[in-house]
Amino acid sequence: MKSAMVKITKLTFMVCCFVCAISTVSQAQMQWGVRANFRAAANNAATETFKDPIGDTYQELTYLSTSAGYSYGLATYGEFGNLWLMGESLFKRTQVHYQIKNLRSLERAVDGDKVTESYSSISIPVSAGFRVGDFKFGGGPIFNYLIDRSQNLTDYPGFMARNCKLSKGFQFLAGVVIKDHIHVDLKRELSFSASGDEYKFVTKPVELGTHPHTWSLSIGVFL
Repeated sequence: MKSAMVKITKLTFMVCCFVCAISTVSQAQMQWGVRANFRAAANNAATETFKDPIGDTYQELTYLSTSAGYSYGLATYGEFGNLWLMGESLFKRTQVHYQIKNLRSLERAVDGDKVTESYSSISIPVSAGFRVGDFKFGGGPIFNYLIDRSQNLTDYPGFMARNCKLSKGFQFLAGVVIKDHIHVDLKRELSFSASGDEYKFVTKPVELGTHPHTWSLSIGVFL
């Protein structure tokens, strides 16, 4: 836990330095604040079957869902006429649910085990756009740095964890600014990584082909 907090502090410091550099170059007035983000995933289930090349054993892995989650942290926001720029550094927790079945000679197992994987990461969304009155619209990249994760799938024969620390995505957002200090944003976040990418089966990467896209409601208070 101590090493995780050190990583959080370093990443937050890096984001703050990045946004400060932009502020210095542009000579814009930046606002600092706190953000909370509440999200829900909307994905289709996906299944892949794996054969152990050593024994006559098959494993069927199904992605079921991603739990609703939250994130919170610091943010900075600046305007340049009708344009705006925002950087965030958020601590994020995620849970992904799978079902795994052991199939022998491709005979479908009646029951399967439910497996939940938990992730803790730092999410760094950087967005920009334009403001019309009290409304703002924009988008930008998202960088997620993994801090800690469970590896429950490794309890099943053939599955091995991959060292995937950084994942990327993109977000679109529409929001409203209340009295120039409170921001309420609706976000659509698209992940470039697919569910299961952090595992391989023997030497074959797990490629379920479904991406954890989410809707989220984000609230920020800026000074």
